[in-house]
Amino acid sequence: MTTNKRGRAYTIRQVAGILGLSPGRAARAVRLGIIRSEMQRGRLIVREREIARLLDGGDDLVSSRVADETVEQLTAALARYRDVPTDVLESIVNETCSSPLLDDTPPDSWSDEEVARQVCSRCDAPYACVELQFRLDGAATPGVWGGLSEDERRELFAAWADDRPMNAGGESV
Repeated sequence: MTTNKRGRAYTIRQVAGILGLSPGRAARAVRLGIIRSEMQRGRLIVREREIARLLDGGDDLVSSRVADETVEQLTAALARYRDVPTDVLESIVNETCSSPLLDDTPPDSWSDEEVARQVCSRCDAPYACVELQFRLDGAATPGVWGGLSEDERRELFAAWADDRPMNAGGESV
């Protein structure tokens, strides 16, 4: 937590603990705009007033919307890339990936997944990234792509594959 003229600021992990959510669920809520956040010194933070808003009734909204609508919303977002050629997706991802952390180093206590989520939270093309990885590697892609964990991607992949036409060989086209 940091404090400045605008009040206290919390990391997504701290917000998750305060609201009783998993860090992944809190990150998805941020990505969906359910939890309002901002960048401060290269880190995604949530202001104290936003936590107060969530604690005054918004936390039910967070847990239900993230759990129920995430796969549907993400599938709809990925559908925009359905007709984009793979080589174009590769260019988009290579040009926009914000791979290096803006701060010097992440805290030692962070897992690789938390570091990747921090990086992906600043990305301008997380859906292009997920679409590309699904096309290239399917649900078996290791790591965090587009800010989604392996488990989240497996769940999303099933909906993504159902939303794609199949070729004669049974592969998505």
